[in-house]
Amino acid sequence: MGRHAKTVISSDGFDRRRTGYYSTPKPIANYLFENMTSLLPQGKKVLDPCVGKEELIEAFVKKGFDTNSFDIHRYKSEYLSNFREIDFLRFYLDHKTAVEDLNLDYDFYIANPPYNCHEDDYIKSHKLALEKNFQSIGTLNMYSMFLYSILDLAKEGAIIGLITMDSFLTSFYHFRLRKYILENFSIHHLLLCPTDLFADQDADVRTCILILQKGIQYQKKVILNNRDANQKIFFEKIGQNSFKEADVNEIILQDPKDHFEIVVDVPEEIRSLFKYKRLGELFPASQEFPQATILSTYPKIDRKHSTFLSIKIRETENSIRILTVS
Repeated sequence: MGRHAKTVISSDGFDRRRTGYYSTPKPIANYLFENMTSLLPQGKKVLDPCVGKEELIEAFVKKGFDTNSFDIHRYKSEYLSNFREIDFLRFYLDHKTAVEDLNLDYDFYIANPPYNCHEDDYIKSHKLALEKNFQSIGTLNMYSMFLYSILDLAKEGAIIGLITMDSFLTSFYHFRLRKYILENFSIHHLLLCPTDLFADQDADVRTCILILQKGIQYQKKVILNNRDANQKIFFEKIGQNSFKEADVNEIILQDPKDHFEIVVDVPEEIRSLFKYKRLGELFPASQEFPQATILSTYPKIDRKHSTFLSIKIRETENSIRILTVS
C-alpha cells in the first residue's frame, strides 16, 4: 500500500484505513464467480468472511446459492446474504479451539481480505492468541492471517477465490504461508492486478487474483497474468478471457534457497539461472582471488545466439572488481 493520508473517508462515512475495507470492482467479482463455479459446478454453499457491501457475493445470491457472510462492521442496513456481524479471526480462533476437525461445510470461499487497517492495535490486543495460532505462517498481518484462516477452515475440494495483496508470493517473511499453500492446494488462477485497480479509492496497492482448490490432486494448468499497465487493459483481458497458461512447476522457484517463491511470466532462461550457484557462494567475502581468474561460466540469456557470459574478477591494489565479458 502506498503512503497516503492516515484517514481515507469513503462516501458513506467509513474510514477505509481503519476498517481495511476497499470495494471490489465488478469485473473482478464476475471473474471470480464465473471461474470458481466452473471449477465446482455442483457447489452450493458460499462464505465471504469479510463481506463489506456484498460486492463479491452478489452474483452467488442472484444465482440462488446458499450465501453466507461475516464482517466486523455493518456496512448496510439490509443484506442479501445470511450476514453475521462478527470478527472472522476471532471466529476462526474460537472454532479452532473448540473442535479438532476444522473443515467447515462451505463449497466456496470468496474474499477481499482487509489490509493496511488497524493492524498494530489489533495485533497488540490479541498478541498471545495470534502468535500461538498463526506461528505456522511466520508473520502476523491482517491479510495473511485472513488468508491462512480461510485455507485452514476449508474442506477438501473447496474452492477459494481471493483478491488480495501479492507480497506473499515472493516475500521471505511469507515463506511458510507459501509452503503451506503449495503443499496443500491446487493453484488454478493467479493474475497480478494493475496498481491502479483501487486508485479511485485512494489506494496504491499491489494485488492479485488467486483461485485455489484444497487438495493438490486437482492441479491442472495455471491461468496466469503478469501485471498490466492499467485497469483498462486488465479489464479488457478479463472480458476476453485472454490469459496465459503454464504448468505449476513453471511458476515456482524450486531451490530451497529461493524459499519456493511464486513468480509469474518469467522466461525459462531467467528461471534456469536459479539452478546455479549464487554470487554469495562464488564470491565469499573472506575469500581472496587471483588476478583475472575465470570462476564460472553461465549461458547468456539470448534466444537467437548460443554465446556465453563469462564472469571474471580482477584484483587491484585496493579492491577486487567483478567483470562481465560476453
